[in-house]
Amino acid sequence: MFGINVDSSGKGGGMILLWHKHVNVTVHPYSISHIDVVVAKEDGTEGWRFTRIYGHPEAARRTETWDLLRCLRRSSTRPWLCVGDFNEILSNDEKTGAPHPRKQIEVFRVCLADCQLLDLGFQGQKFT
Repeated sequence: MFGINVDSSGKGGGMILLWHKHVNVTVHPYSISHIDVVVAKEDGTEGWRFTRIYGHPEAARRTETWDLLRCLRRSSTRPWLCVGDFNEILSNDEKTGAPHPRKQIEVFRVCLADCQLLDLGFQGQKFT
């Protein structure tokens, strides 16, 4: 196995990405909030991009994450799979308790649209 580890900062965060030694992965610049790689096709040609995101835990600083996503989008035209914990929701149906601020939801939706990203949905236990 091969991989990359980004240490946590304080009590939160930290990421790891592992891949089989026979998979051709090129690691791009990364940070405490993302890991960005390109996975080559079997014939060695450039394939697709994979980005693991950890959205800023402070709502007031979450625009830093959205700016990062937009920057990553502009840097490549490859097919892109972006996964992780964005620390944001697209609908109040995704949470319990008091409603989430509509403005935060809308800013996240606009970012996903700008980056041509789609929510693939979720199956399983809704809340843990």
